[in-house]
Amino acid sequence: MKQESHQNPNQPNSIPLSAQLISSFFSDYHLEESQNLLWQLFKLAFSENWASLSVIEKENLTTFYEQLDALLVAVYCKDAYENQGKQE
Repeated sequence: MKQESHQNPNQPNSIPLSAQLISSFFSDYHLEESQNLLWQLFKLAFSENWASLSVIEKENLTTFYEQLDALLVAVYCKDAYENQGKQE
């Protein structure tokens, strides 16, 4: 997993960036790793084990959360753009 900083997907011209974020996310996180990290975040939400994680584990989960959040925004923007005008 490489850690890079990504631009804010809420900026103007976010549609081309959306595809870039999607590709970037999946180049950083394979599906199985994504599912595992998401499950870890879910379990941590219901426990008090955050303090038991190492600094690296905390950084990895935080980075994953931030990139997953950006991915969700990108997918939402891409879908909204592609479906613009289809709802009428």
